[in-house]
Amino acid sequence: MTLSPPIDWYVDILGTGCIAGVAADDEFDQVAAALAARFGDDPGENEDDHQLLRDYGLVEAYWQRASQRAPWRGTGFMVQAHRLDLPPDTAPPAYAAIAAAARNLDVDLVAVERTYDDGYDEIVAPVTGVSLSVMREPQEHVLSVPVGTIAKIYVPGHRLAGAGPGPMPEEAWRALRRSTKALAVANDAGRRCWLNRRAEDGPDWWDLRLWGAESAWRSGALPAAAAADLTSWLLDRADERGVFAPPDAACRRARLTADIVDQHFDEQVLDPAVVADAARGCLDALPLTPARAAALPANWRDRTPAQRADARLTRVLTRLAAMLAPDAAPLDQWTALRSGLSGTSDHGENT
Repeated sequence: MTLSPPIDWYVDILGTGCIAGVAADDEFDQVAAALAARFGDDPGENEDDHQLLRDYGLVEAYWQRASQRAPWRGTGFMVQAHRLDLPPDTAPPAYAAIAAAARNLDVDLVAVERTYDDGYDEIVAPVTGVSLSVMREPQEHVLSVPVGTIAKIYVPGHRLAGAGPGPMPEEAWRALRRSTKALAVANDAGRRCWLNRRAEDGPDWWDLRLWGAESAWRSGALPAAAAADLTSWLLDRADERGVFAPPDAACRRARLTADIVDQHFDEQVLDPAVVADAARGCLDALPLTPARAAALPANWRDRTPAQRADARLTRVLTRLAAMLAPDAAPLDQWTALRSGLSGTSDHGENT
């Protein structure tokens, strides 16, 4: 029998982006051990050379890798709340109650327009990127989910939360692709001329340009080194204009670098100095020192919004640094501290 977790369990996911104290893109062994301890050590498993799914019943975990020699990298968790046993004895808490509890802890929830009407509402917690599918109308295939309760929760990896723009008109997408390819082959003077004519001050404009470089690499329109070079150039220009805080800029640079290294695990497509610089940038930009991290309240609920943001970003940056330069000496200071940065509570799943 699978019983519904209490309200606090759902709120912890919304506020931290973690389940059982781990993020989906933490170290593979760490995630597997935490989920096994909480949900049982005999999950269903579906694996091929590049993808792995472990199904623990209420929670599924997803990983992928570029080759059989590459390490597994977590991409997300899925809470399958529609699998909970039928009400009234085990009905999950109403979404309204969960939302009220989350907002009381300064966790904002935003409704997102769905591309089609399927009887669900989509709600996102921007601070973590966690998204909820809430039953708005009865569905024949999930009779166990009462109207007004959550059917599914998608929990992205911490470094993936907020990455990429939303849906774009086709013409806007084509224009972004054309300008990205032109910028990639232009010299510094040409790039600066283009930027001076078109750049906007807000981070959204710059994030769209960065996504243009990343998506061009992922689609094969740009080689990995060219995409990394353009990303670095854009972030340098953004730094000159004060667009991103240093930790946010370091995260954007390292995230693409780590993705490229992972995707091309069996070949060296980036200069090792570029990879080392991205790792060093993460450690240099940490918003928390080890001493300040150790002094944080143990429970994320007792932290201020600023403390939560700093802890989350420190967690992401130390993880990225470990992926890019696992032997970096400063990481030794974070081994024992990193797990506490999430600040998750021990709200049992009652499974």
